[in-house]
Amino acid sequence: MAVRAVIEPPSRTDRAALQQLNDQGVRGLRFRLDAGCDPHAILSWAERIVTLGWHVEVELPDVADAPRLRDAEWVLLQVPVPTCFSGLAGFVAARQADSALLLEFVQMGRFWLKLSGSEIAGAKPPTREALRRLVDAAMAVRQDRLVWGSGPTLPREDLQKHMETAIATLRQSLPDAASSNRVLWSNPAALYQF
Repeated sequence: MAVRAVIEPPSRTDRAALQQLNDQGVRGLRFRLDAGCDPHAILSWAERIVTLGWHVEVELPDVADAPRLRDAEWVLLQVPVPTCFSGLAGFVAARQADSALLLEFVQMGRFWLKLSGSEIAGAKPPTREALRRLVDAAMAVRQDRLVWGSGPTLPREDLQKHMETAIATLRQSLPDAASSNRVLWSNPAALYQF
């Protein structure tokens, strides 16, 4: 069984260390776009992993006083590897104005959205509706740039219940079998190199 992972940037950055991670199934590096994140660091890491074919995952901020996506726009447009945005529910709740820019990114074809079942299910109604509009718009313009994740489990959360909620939300979010197959199979196969 092939395992794929997205990790925080490792402490060892030499080519041999990155190749070893690649051999173990790593296919991306995760960054949180918060007050402590320098977008130029994302660009610097992306330049190191381009030859491995990895991608960058950018977890979007879920608080209103975090850096705006537009503040990192110029740097993100220079990233030479695919970029996948996660943390959509919290981001939409805090930054509805930036959702249009997120959709513009996805339309370009180099940017991806990671949809999360637990985030969608746990969102309050106004956020859930805004997120639903974003997902519908992304499905309409670049269905080939959406992937699905069950989302992080909370401490002491029952894993089976977590997965049931994620799957039920998936069924509500994807309109038909063709969309489900694309978001669950062919898109991840491309992004994670299965």
